[in-house]
Amino acid sequence: LIVVQKVSSIGLPFVNVPLDRMCITDEDCLPELMQAMQNPDIYTELEEFRQYFLDHYILDTLIDDWLVYRRSP
Repeated sequence: LIVVQKVSSIGLPFVNVPLDRMCITDEDCLPELMQAMQNPDIYTELEEFRQYFLDHYILDTLIDDWLVYRRSP
């Protein structure tokens, strides 16, 4: 299982959100994260993880602001 908040305590949504929508403005995430998202290496690695996640996990349960994903069959 992977359990995440819709938006984490550091202001970044989980990888179920397309990367180009994660840090659009300063209000979307912390300045440090916004800067990191502009680094091509970090962006590429996060996109690889995002694709792995989308290929192998499905949403199982929603509990308030918490999303619970389970491995796909």
